[in-house]
Amino acid sequence: MRLSGPSSSLADRMKAPDEGPSWRRRRDLFHREAVLELVINQSDVERAKQAAADVASVAGGSSARARVADASVKVLAVRESLKKRRAAGDTDATLSPDEQKGVDEARNLLIEAENDRPGWGQIQTLFADVDQLRGDDHVQELAARRQAQLVDVQ
Repeated sequence: MRLSGPSSSLADRMKAPDEGPSWRRRRDLFHREAVLELVINQSDVERAKQAAADVASVAGGSSARARVADASVKVLAVRESLKKRRAAGDTDATLSPDEQKGVDEARNLLIEAENDRPGWGQIQTLFADVDQLRGDDHVQELAARRQAQLVDVQ
């Protein structure tokens, strides 16, 4: 008895989910995002840039995941720059022009990512981080409330 189509296509459809290319791509993306998170937690800007590039290579350079990864690295770079300035005795709380540029670029990336994936909690968390760096505590509080509402709804 022969089913419609060649038997190999039936065998292909019966493969375990972990054998398909889309499953491998998701797994690779998950691993690369985990590496990115680890190096961000270690405050290693250079390795974080490489990890974000790895995420973009799998997710696609214009994907929401790539934009969020890039924004995360920019936020980390600004935080590390501020940390170095404070360690050197600089008490000025305002952002330098380079730091302001990094914050603005991160914010723009997050806006683009939010257009692709509205309501993604990681985007809202990073918006709150950007607002904190800019000194917008009130905006940060509103973003945190919005995130809490999104979590409750989902």
